Amino acid sequence: MIAIYRGAAATDSEAATELHSALQGRRTHLNHFIEASSTFFRQELTTAQASAIFRALTLAELYEELTTYSGWSADDYEQWLAQTLKQQLLMQK
Repeated sequence: MIAIYRGAAATDSEAATELHSALQGRRTHLNHFIEASSTFFRQELTTAQASAIFRALTLAELYEELTTYSGWSADDYEQWLAQTLKQQLLMQK
C-alpha cells in the first residue's frame, strides 16, 4: 500500500499528504509499542534509538528487497528479522 501511495505522491499533493499522515501514524504507534516494551531493551539504548532501529528493520522496502529481489522466502525473512531484532534490541541473558 505504501508503494502505491509513494507513486501517487510524486504527482498528487493529496496523496502526498495522505502518505505523510500514514507514515506519521505508523511512527507514532511503533513509538508507543517501543515505549511499552522498553524494560526488555538493552540499557544503553534510548527509547528513540530503539524505535529508530525497529522502524528501520521493519520497513516494507527491506522486506521487498530481501524477498522479491534477493530470493529469500517469507519464512527466511521472518526468521532473520526476529533474530536481528533480538540482537539489536533485547538484553542478553
